[in-house]
Amino acid sequence: MEILSKKYIKDYLKLNSNNDFKAVLNRIVEQEKKSRISFLNWIELDVGEYLKSFNSVSAMALNRQFSILRNFADYVCEKENLPKRKYDLGEDKLYDFINKDELLQTTLSYEQYRNIKNQLDDNVRDKLMFELSWYGLSNNMIKMLTISDITFKMSDDFGWEVAFLSCQGLNEETDENDEAIINEPVVIKIEDPEVVEDMKKCIKEMWHIIESKDGRVKKMQYRDSKYLIKPINVGKNKVEDFICNPSITLQKTFITKNITCEGINIYKLSIANIRRSGLIYLLSPENEKEFSMDLITVLYGYKNDTGLYWLKNFAKEKYSK
Repeated sequence: MEILSKKYIKDYLKLNSNNDFKAVLNRIVEQEKKSRISFLNWIELDVGEYLKSFNSVSAMALNRQFSILRNFADYVCEKENLPKRKYDLGEDKLYDFINKDELLQTTLSYEQYRNIKNQLDDNVRDKLMFELSWYGLSNNMIKMLTISDITFKMSDDFGWEVAFLSCQGLNEETDENDEAIINEPVVIKIEDPEVVEDMKKCIKEMWHIIESKDGRVKKMQYRDSKYLIKPINVGKNKVEDFICNPSITLQKTFITKNITCEGINIYKLSIANIRRSGLIYLLSPENEKEFSMDLITVLYGYKNDTGLYWLKNFAKEKYSK
C-alpha cells in the first residue's frame, strides 16, 4: 500500500508551517499503518480511531484535527488528480470521540472547586489564580491583568462591592481546552464577595509564604509590579514583572501544598481545565433558568454558541450523578 500521506507531508508542511499540523499529519500516517488503509479510503470507524488517538478532552479541539484531515485530503487528491474525498461526520458525533474519563478527572464540580479553594490558605495570590480561572479568565488573561484593569463598584442588587475586570482576551495563548479564540477585550464581572475581597488583599499582599517539609516557614517578597498576579522577587531582575505561566505556577502550588480532591487528577489540573469547569457548571441543569446559552456566550466573549453545545451535553452527564 502506498502511503500517500507520508508522500506529501513535506510539501504540505511548506504551506502550513504550524507545529500542530506536523503532529496531526504524523497521527494520520500512524493510523494508516495501523489500519493498513489509505486515509483517503477511511470510513467513519477509521476516522473515529484517528480522533480517539489524540485523547482529547475537547470536541472543539477534535474539530480542528478533523479539519486538518479534510484539508490535507483535499491537497493530496488535487496532487494525485483524484476526486475530493468527503468525510461524513456530524459535529455532534465528535463528542463520542473525546476522552471522557480524562475529562471527568480534570473537570471540577462546584463542590470540588470549594474544596480545593479552602485548601489554598497561605497565599492570596495563589488562591486568586484558582478563583479567577473558575470565573472565566484564561491563563493569558490572568497573566496580563493589571491592577488598573480592575474596577470595584458597589452593587445596588447585592449590597456589596463587585469587580469589573478588563481582560485582553485569549489571543495566541489558547490551548485545546479553550472553546473559542477571543481577540477583542472582554469585561468580566465578579460578583462573589470572597473573590472580590481576595483581589483587594492580593493588591496589598507583599510576601509569599513557603512552608518547608520540616515545618519551617519562609517569607519571600513579591516583585514590585503593576500586574495583579506578581512574581516572587528572586534571581536577576527581568524586564517582565508578571508571571510567565500562571498555570504552571498554580500546578506547582497544588503539589507543594499537597492539595487533594477526590475524583480529580490534581497533577493535570490546569487553568484551562478550571476555566472550563466553571463554564460547565453554568451550563448544568441547575443553572439553566439563570444562565441561558445566549447569556453565557456574552459572558465568555464568544462569537457564537456553537462550541458550547457539547459542553452542555457533558454538563448534563456531570451533574446528573
